[in-house]
Amino acid sequence: NNNNFLTNIDSLSNQEIIDILIKIKGVGPWTADMFLMFTLNRLDVFPINDLGIKKGMQKLFKLDTIPNDKFIIQKSKKWSPYRTIVCLYLWKLIDGKDFDW
Repeated sequence: NNNNFLTNIDSLSNQEIIDILIKIKGVGPWTADMFLMFTLNRLDVFPINDLGIKKGMQKLFKLDTIPNDKFIIQKSKKWSPYRTIVCLYLWKLIDGKDFDW
């Protein structure tokens, strides 16, 4: 029931929301992660399938190749419960511009 989902969305875990959203045709894990991050403002989301995140991790850790999912998951654990904020920095890291401190 969509009305129940929307009414109780704040009480649902990230994974519960992902599980509901990916049942919608055309919505996958990446879209669900973006919804959690930018619509619900959830602070502990880390979209491991995002190419920008992968490239940001590669640059941050000075790797020759894009890291695999196991590496990304393991390294991102230390940033919990603020992994969404880390994502913003990783995306900024690869956009080719300096940070505006």
